[in-house]
Amino acid sequence: MKARIEARSEAKISGLLWAGLAMLSIQGGALAWLTWWVYSWDIMEPVTYFITFANSTVFFAYFIVTRQDYTYSAVKSRQFLHFFHKRSKQQHFDVVQYNKLKDDLAKATEALRHVRRSLYLRMQVEELDEKK
Repeated sequence: MKARIEARSEAKISGLLWAGLAMLSIQGGALAWLTWWVYSWDIMEPVTYFITFANSTVFFAYFIVTRQDYTYSAVKSRQFLHFFHKRSKQQHFDVVQYNKLKDDLAKATEALRHVRRSLYLRMQVEELDEKK
């Protein structure tokens, strides 16, 4: 179930990334068209300035709201977790319980590793004693 939820969340993120690329491409194409074919740079320069200023304002607002830098990997991780938890709720998948079980498994694995290591060391000591 977790793998399906992750796959769906990853697919949504991929779609958002492609949509973002499409929007940036359309914006760049529109600005180029307006600059070279419809108007001139003298008219379009303030427009591009305000577009850049608006983007900076949006990114700063994102930082204020989330307390995270606006980097693509951080935004992708945040959106993935948002989609994952939303889908988990819909599918009745208890993420807290799953994480607790994973932590318990990690602790048990670590304890088992310590036991195996101490047994291995004890066997080596016994072998040394037998050789004497």
